Amino acid sequence: MRIGDDRYFDPPQVAVGYARAAAARGATLLPKTDALAVNIRAGKVTGVTTAKGTIEAPVVVDAAGAWTRQVAENSDIRVPLVPTRQQRAARVS
Repeated sequence: MRIGDDRYFDPPQVAVGYARAAAARGATLLPKTDALAVNIRAGKVTGVTTAKGTIEAPVVVDAAGAWTRQVAENSDIRVPLVPTRQQRAARVS
């Protein structure tokens, strides 16, 4: 059954929309930059280590999709997430 205001969202396009909105509000985007670990000191987030260096930030959003659990585990954070097969099919960088 379909209701008149139902919508279909293409997940990669939702991510692109969020990225564009963030950039429009002053966020710096670093496409094709692997996040390796969230840095935590004294129980507080201090930034993120990437393949291109460290970025200091009081807030880090783990938006790694199917790789969220692996990114979190690099920082000793447990995220009870088990990706499904279709989530792993196409990696968006």
